[in-house]
Amino acid sequence: MIDKQVGRRILKKLNWFSENFETVVPEPLSGEFKGAYKLRVGDGGLYIQLKVRS
Repeated sequence: MIDKQVGRRILKKLNWFSENFETVVPEPLSGEFKGAYKLRVGDGGLYIQLKVRS
């Protein structure tokens, strides 16, 4: 479980990412996380998978 402050920071970062998607180049991961990307949030990070809608 994460605390509320960390949760707010994660949501803020995800909202920022969605608003700036065209100009951001997320860092691709490798190994067992291949196909996922890393976003920094403070001292930690998020691992996200992007799905393209057609």
